[in-house]
Amino acid sequence: MPTTKTSQKKVNPTLSADMVRSYLHEIGRVPLLSHEQEIVYGKQVQ
Repeated sequence: MPTTKTSQKKVNPTLSADMVRSYLHEIGRVPLLSHEQEIVYGKQVQ
């Protein structure tokens, strides 16, 4: 049975943690929807 080699890059854990921290920082800049806004937008999607 043939096997396929996949390229797996090792990621530096510090770099990975920095990327996650950066992502969380960026999404923290966007305000969350209020309960009422979620209802209104949810109805618009349906």
